[in-house]
Amino acid sequence: FKPNDGTLNPGGNLGPAGSTQFYRNSFVGLKGGFGDVRLGRILMPLQDFNGGFEPWGGGDTVGHTHTGGIKATVRANNTIYYRSPSMGGLQVHAAIAAAEGQTPAVSLERPMGFGVRYDAGPLSAAVAYDKNDQDLATTGFYAKYNFGMATLLGQYEKGDISATVDVARYSISAIVPMSPV
Repeated sequence: FKPNDGTLNPGGNLGPAGSTQFYRNSFVGLKGGFGDVRLGRILMPLQDFNGGFEPWGGGDTVGHTHTGGIKATVRANNTIYYRSPSMGGLQVHAAIAAAEGQTPAVSLERPMGFGVRYDAGPLSAAVAYDKNDQDLATTGFYAKYNFGMATLLGQYEKGDISATVDVARYSISAIVPMSPV
């Protein structure tokens, strides 16, 4: 297979030629005092953030309130992703991908994204920006606060669904721990 996107070469025994083996995240990286750098197929910053601000963790369940990133890049092939070290709870994320090799294969632009996240004590908040390979942008604002008896979560995203139309999505939810009576 091709290590940059998981596409199988002809003659392999893992599946038909042209199919891909990298469905979710597949990357290599280096981590140290500088933060970490990852190379491969990776969630872009906006998608990396938004699933952590809804009660189901961004999963595909009947109850999830995940805003989904509108037209944001979910995972991009051939990505370079940098995450700074946490500086008093503040962390910067930035990513850019090659224009070629994206799915679907209509890549016109390089997918890119950046974001800032703050995690300290009961408060977590983030803001992120994403531009996909079709030059459609999404901006997201996320926050959650743990009150002890419950955690309140919120998401707001505004983004392009075409070159001339944009939409906004939001969710407000709570996690309330319960125990058997």
